[in-house]
Amino acid sequence: MARAVAPGHRAMVYTHQESQGGNTHNHIVICAVNQENGKKLDDHGFLWRARQQSNELTKERGLSVIHERTAALRYTQAERGLIDKGVQPWKDEIREVIDHAKQECRNVEDFKAYLQRHGIEINERGSRTEKGGKSWTYKHPDGGKVRGAKLGEEYTRSAVTESLSMEKSHETALEQVEQLQAGSSSALEKALQMADDAGKKEQEKFAALELEEKTQEPDEWRHLSEMEKDDIKYDLSTIDDYGLGR
Repeated sequence: MARAVAPGHRAMVYTHQESQGGNTHNHIVICAVNQENGKKLDDHGFLWRARQQSNELTKERGLSVIHERTAALRYTQAERGLIDKGVQPWKDEIREVIDHAKQECRNVEDFKAYLQRHGIEINERGSRTEKGGKSWTYKHPDGGKVRGAKLGEEYTRSAVTESLSMEKSHETALEQVEQLQAGSSSALEKALQMADDAGKKEQEKFAALELEEKTQEPDEWRHLSEMEKDDIKYDLSTIDDYGLGR
């Protein structure tokens, strides 16, 4: 299926085995960059194309296509009719933009701005409430309007705001981890610097002691007078001049 919906793009398939009673299913991860021409994947209508391709492969293998009216995603009979004809419903276009916005945005203001850039408006309805707040109605660029609950529970105001909050919390947690890692790295660098400074001080101390030993007079000289020291130095220089010390 990945080759059909994203030709030229590398993909990996992960099989997810849920807990007891759950359904075994696959996740497909597709690289956004085309390996043949370097172009970015055209994601306009991608989810719809992928769903269509999945349904076709299902039929080819003699399996039945499941049109489940789930709370998370709801299709009307008219939408199903369009999908069967290979036409993407305008409501599906709204769903797709919302899905992308929830991944890209971290607050409601950015979410609304993202939808507006794609020609979709959000109107708040006071007559119907969602968990104590106003419900959202989405307006398609062509003029069609639909309440979030009609698209599916994942597209209601409360579900969207909760999703944005979770994404923000996730980012905050990652930032905290990065800060801790940076702090640990800084502490390690500080410890290494302290050890390096201590080593340099030891080297300087050793060099000072060595210099002191070199400049210190031998014990045999300490009991001699200055005149006797001068006589010995004279004798040594004389011997050296005649080469007798070599």
